[in-house]
Amino acid sequence: MIVDTSVFFGLYHEHDVHHEEALGIFRRMGENILLSDFMLNELASVVLRKTGIEKANAMLDTLLEMDGLVLHYTTKQEFSEILSLFRNQKNGDNLSFVDCSIIWLARHYGAKVATFDKNLQERLG
Repeated sequence: MIVDTSVFFGLYHEHDVHHEEALGIFRRMGENILLSDFMLNELASVVLRKTGIEKANAMLDTLLEMDGLVLHYTTKQEFSEILSLFRNQKNGDNLSFVDCSIIWLARHYGAKVATFDKNLQERLG
């Protein structure tokens, strides 16, 4: 399963509106968590910006030591394909580059995506 930044942030930030729902997602998951290097970058940046460096580092330590974490490093060819998704989105889709990388990753691995991002959910189908 691919876990979007919105779910991870909800899990690690107790005051987030999605905290309880994020806890439930992780309790029900019995499989590996698939993240790309782009997603890890976004997650670290969001946690840093919203909660500070100490919590960002603690979250990274916990995440990187997690059993079942599969970290996908994007190749040059994959980057090109993600870039194409980003550039060819319809006007109004408003998908970030990281969102496009999640869509690519989900298609490539045939994986489900856990996200609270309504825009991304709509594009995943």
